[in-house]
Amino acid sequence: MVFNKSGKTLNKYRFTIRGKELENVSSYTYLGIKLNVTGKLHRAQIDLKNRAMKACFKLRQLLFAESNIPIKIHLQMFDAMIKPILLYCTEVWTADMFTNAKTILTNLTNPMEKLHMKFCKYILKVNNKASNIACLMELGRYPLIVSCITQMVKYWLKICKKPDNTLTREAYDLGCQLNNANTDNWVSGIKQSLLLLNSGHSIDVKIDNDKQFIKTDVNEKIKKLFEKHAFELINNNTRKGHHKNKLRTYRELKKDFSLESYLQVIKNPDHRSALCKLRISAHILHIETGRYKNIILKDRVCPICKNKQVEDERSEERRVGKECRSRWSPYH
Repeated sequence: MVFNKSGKTLNKYRFTIRGKELENVSSYTYLGIKLNVTGKLHRAQIDLKNRAMKACFKLRQLLFAESNIPIKIHLQMFDAMIKPILLYCTEVWTADMFTNAKTILTNLTNPMEKLHMKFCKYILKVNNKASNIACLMELGRYPLIVSCITQMVKYWLKICKKPDNTLTREAYDLGCQLNNANTDNWVSGIKQSLLLLNSGHSIDVKIDNDKQFIKTDVNEKIKKLFEKHAFELINNNTRKGHHKNKLRTYRELKKDFSLESYLQVIKNPDHRSALCKLRISAHILHIETGRYKNIILKDRVCPICKNKQVEDERSEERRVGKECRSRWSPYH
């Protein structure tokens, strides 16, 4: 395999061992990681996601057989069975995700986060259009990138302690030289992660207490950064257009970043799902469904109410009217 930026298989090169020509391929799986000619590891992430999805389907079959399994058990089983597959070799490929350090915590569209979000929405029993941020906040979950960055920094600290004559340390030193020459590589990802954390450390500074650094300056700080962003997002009123923020109700209910108590107290999955849909605006009221048809906010009125109020979670007419309550019957 000949690495090149074009992504093409360069057949003009020939390599032989003991007179036998080696096959020139566009991708190769080495130690469970799929490498391709570009040198980028995005396809490796997709491959890991596809493997994890097969395990996720099996897990969902097991969970579906028992409807009264607590939410916490669902999450623990995901972390024990699916997460290790998704984050295999994350110490290496996480650096490829640092194209923009400012948005890395908010990007929930990469392969691993997509599967994570799919599972979260499955156990909450909400549709795919439900807010990703709201689903994570309801469950008190953090994006998987938090674990990825933590593992990458831990691996970096481990490399820094290796003797200078080891192959791993020599490769790292070469990466530092390339980084100084403005050539992006794995060391660049480490540098970006330290800038994101704003910890005051750099790749050239020796860190004495590794465990304390990982706990306070990496893991806890990343979680606080995401919590801050999540609350800023649900309280954001600066969106352009006539849709505004769909989480206008949720921001009045959500005050802390943790697993909501009703998800543990309410045992009936349908009742639990109904309350969750109401809280995060994943229902069928016109205040939400009007978004899909590009209807102006003030025109998303209840089709039954005589006074033509906007059909939202606060409409008094909908709460007391028999006709309006019939629209909510599937949710009770």
